[in-house]
Amino acid sequence: MAVPKYVASLELLSRGIELYLRGDLYYSALHLAGAAEEVLAVYVRELPVDEAHGSGSASDQLKQAFLALSESGTPHCEESLGKWFHDQTYAAKNSVKHRRGRSDRLIDFDPKLEAAELLELAVSTYFQLFSRTQVPYLPCIEAFDQKRRAERAADEA
Repeated sequence: MAVPKYVASLELLSRGIELYLRGDLYYSALHLAGAAEEVLAVYVRELPVDEAHGSGSASDQLKQAFLALSESGTPHCEESLGKWFHDQTYAAKNSVKHRRGRSDRLIDFDPKLEAAELLELAVSTYFQLFSRTQVPYLPCIEAFDQKRRAERAADEA
Protein backbone atom coordinates (compact mmCIF):
# COMPACT_ATOMS: atom_id res chain seq x y z
CA MET A 1 0.00 0.00 0.00
CA ALA A 2 1.45 3.34 -1.03
CA VAL A 3 1.33 6.23 1.43
CA PRO A 4 2.43 9.83 1.06
CA LYS A 5 5.91 10.48 2.42
CA TYR A 6 4.57 13.19 4.71
CA VAL A 7 2.60 10.47 6.55
CA ALA A 8 5.84 8.64 7.29
CA SER A 9 7.48 11.90 8.34
CA LEU A 10 4.67 12.61 10.81
CA GLU A 11 5.30 9.21 12.35
CA LEU A 12 9.02 9.98 12.56
CA LEU A 13 8.28 13.32 14.23
CA SER A 14 5.79 11.79 16.68
CA ARG A 15 8.19 9.03 17.69
CA GLY A 16 11.08 11.47 17.99
CA ILE A 17 9.02 13.60 20.35
CA GLU A 18 7.94 10.55 22.35
CA LEU A 19 11.55 9.43 22.79
CA TYR A 20 12.59 12.93 23.83
CA LEU A 21 9.75 13.11 26.34
CA ARG A 22 10.84 9.78 27.84
CA GLY A 23 14.08 11.44 28.81
CA ASP A 24 16.40 9.06 27.04
CA LEU A 25 17.24 7.86 23.56
CA TYR A 26 18.18 11.37 22.49
CA TYR A 27 20.33 10.12 19.59
CA SER A 28 17.29 8.32 18.19
CA ALA A 29 15.09 11.38 18.76
CA LEU A 30 17.69 13.50 16.95
CA HIS A 31 17.66 11.26 13.88
CA LEU A 32 13.90 10.94 13.76
CA ALA A 33 13.53 14.72 14.04
CA GLY A 34 16.10 15.36 11.32
CA ALA A 35 14.50 12.90 8.93
CA ALA A 36 11.02 14.30 9.60
CA GLU A 37 12.17 17.89 9.11
CA GLU A 38 13.89 17.10 5.82
CA VAL A 39 10.81 15.36 4.37
CA LEU A 40 8.34 17.95 5.67
CA ALA A 41 10.55 20.71 4.28
CA VAL A 42 10.11 19.31 0.77
CA TYR A 43 6.33 19.61 1.12
CA VAL A 44 6.57 23.14 2.52
CA ARG A 45 8.79 24.22 -0.39
CA GLU A 46 6.05 23.06 -2.78
CA LEU A 47 3.46 25.38 -1.20
CA PRO A 48 2.78 28.70 -2.91
CA VAL A 49 4.67 31.63 -1.41
CA ASP A 50 2.50 33.33 1.18
CA GLU A 51 3.59 36.49 3.00
CA ALA A 52 1.79 35.44 6.17
CA HIS A 53 3.67 32.14 6.34
CA GLY A 54 6.94 33.03 4.67
CA SER A 55 8.58 30.91 2.05
CA GLY A 56 10.36 27.67 2.67
CA SER A 57 10.70 25.44 5.69
CA ALA A 58 11.83 26.57 9.12
CA SER A 59 15.40 25.59 8.25
CA ASP A 60 15.14 27.48 4.94
CA GLN A 61 13.96 30.60 6.73
CA LEU A 62 16.77 30.36 9.29
CA LYS A 63 19.27 29.99 6.47
CA GLN A 64 17.79 32.99 4.63
CA ALA A 65 18.05 35.10 7.80
CA PHE A 66 21.64 33.96 8.34
CA LEU A 67 22.58 34.84 4.76
CA ALA A 68 20.90 38.24 5.01
CA LEU A 69 22.82 39.02 8.19
CA SER A 70 26.11 37.74 6.79
CA GLU A 71 25.98 40.07 3.77
CA SER A 72 27.89 37.53 1.71
CA GLY A 73 28.10 39.75 -1.37
CA THR A 74 28.54 37.22 -4.16
CA PRO A 75 26.44 34.27 -5.34
CA HIS A 76 29.43 31.93 -4.88
CA CYS A 77 29.99 33.14 -1.32
CA GLU A 78 26.26 32.90 -0.59
CA GLU A 79 26.21 29.33 -1.90
CA SER A 80 29.21 28.41 0.27
CA LEU A 81 27.67 30.02 3.35
CA GLY A 82 24.36 28.31 2.63
CA LYS A 83 26.07 24.93 2.49
CA TRP A 84 27.99 25.72 5.68
CA PHE A 85 24.74 26.69 7.43
CA HIS A 86 23.05 23.47 6.31
CA ASP A 87 26.03 21.41 7.45
CA GLN A 88 25.98 23.12 10.86
CA THR A 89 22.24 22.63 11.25
CA TYR A 90 22.55 18.89 10.72
CA ALA A 91 26.10 18.44 12.07
CA ALA A 92 25.11 16.53 15.19
CA LYS A 93 22.85 14.13 13.31
CA ASN A 94 25.43 13.58 10.59
CA SER A 95 28.29 13.09 13.05
CA VAL A 96 26.45 10.06 14.42
CA LYS A 97 25.50 8.75 10.98
CA HIS A 98 28.82 9.13 9.20
CA ARG A 99 32.33 8.17 10.14
CA ARG A 100 35.03 10.41 8.73
CA GLY A 101 38.15 8.33 8.71
CA ARG A 102 39.50 5.71 11.09
CA SER A 103 40.02 8.10 13.97
CA ASP A 104 36.41 9.40 13.97
CA ARG A 105 35.12 7.21 16.80
CA LEU A 106 33.60 9.68 19.26
CA ILE A 107 30.50 11.83 19.35
CA ASP A 108 31.08 15.20 20.99
CA PHE A 109 27.85 17.11 21.53
CA ASP A 110 24.95 17.32 23.97
CA PRO A 111 22.43 14.85 22.49
CA LYS A 112 19.51 16.21 24.52
CA LEU A 113 20.11 19.78 23.37
CA GLU A 114 20.71 18.80 19.74
CA ALA A 115 17.60 16.59 19.71
CA ALA A 116 15.52 19.40 21.21
CA GLU A 117 16.75 21.92 18.66
CA LEU A 118 16.13 19.66 15.68
CA LEU A 119 12.72 18.67 17.06
CA GLU A 120 11.85 22.36 17.39
CA LEU A 121 12.87 22.92 13.78
CA ALA A 122 10.78 19.94 12.65
CA VAL A 123 7.79 21.13 14.69
CA SER A 124 8.05 24.60 13.13
CA THR A 125 8.11 23.08 9.66
CA TYR A 126 5.20 20.81 10.60
CA PHE A 127 3.14 23.83 11.67
CA GLN A 128 3.83 25.53 8.34
CA LEU A 129 2.18 22.53 6.68
CA PHE A 130 -0.53 22.17 9.32
CA SER A 131 -1.66 25.78 8.91
CA ARG A 132 -2.00 25.48 5.15
CA THR A 133 -2.87 21.86 4.40
CA GLN A 134 -4.84 18.97 5.85
CA VAL A 135 -2.05 17.19 7.71
CA PRO A 136 -3.37 15.69 10.94
CA TYR A 137 -2.82 17.33 14.30
CA LEU A 138 -0.12 15.72 16.45
CA PRO A 139 -1.12 15.94 20.14
CA CYS A 140 2.41 15.03 21.29
CA ILE A 141 3.56 18.49 20.19
CA GLU A 142 1.76 20.11 23.13
CA ALA A 143 3.61 17.91 25.62
CA PHE A 144 6.90 18.65 23.86
CA ASP A 145 6.22 22.38 23.98
CA GLN A 146 5.41 22.23 27.70
CA LYS A 147 8.57 20.25 28.43
CA ARG A 148 10.77 22.66 26.46
CA ARG A 149 9.23 25.64 28.24
CA ALA A 150 9.92 23.99 31.60
CA GLU A 151 13.50 23.17 30.57
CA ARG A 152 14.13 26.75 29.48
CA ALA A 153 12.68 28.11 32.72
CA ALA A 154 14.92 25.76 34.71
CA ASP A 155 17.97 26.84 32.67
CA GLU A 156 17.19 30.50 33.35
CA ALA A 157 16.72 29.97 37.09
